[in-house]
Amino acid sequence: MSEEYRPASFDLSYDSHSGTLQKMHITNDQKLIFESTVEIDDLAERNKFDRDSLSRNEKLPDGMVRVASLPMLIYQDLKQRGILDDKAALRKWLQSEEARPFRTHWVAS
Repeated sequence: MSEEYRPASFDLSYDSHSGTLQKMHITNDQKLIFESTVEIDDLAERNKFDRDSLSRNEKLPDGMVRVASLPMLIYQDLKQRGILDDKAALRKWLQSEEARPFRTHWVAS
């Protein structure tokens, strides 16, 4: 019966605002694999501009400091990994190379 299935990939949706592409893959062994990817080049460029144009101690009108701008896929990944619910782990992640494209402010050690 598996010989009736041929491997294939299909684009399901693309959100040009967030740069998110969702695909579905069909494998030889009758499995469906859903894949979501996000293009972060534009976001990383905007975040770098924000980071470079702000002073290290500038705050928003409500006294808060926006330290990162994340695509929803990254947010969900951090939530799944338990990083969002752990302040120490989130601070460590924000200081990592992985978080560099998403930082919008200077993160103190």
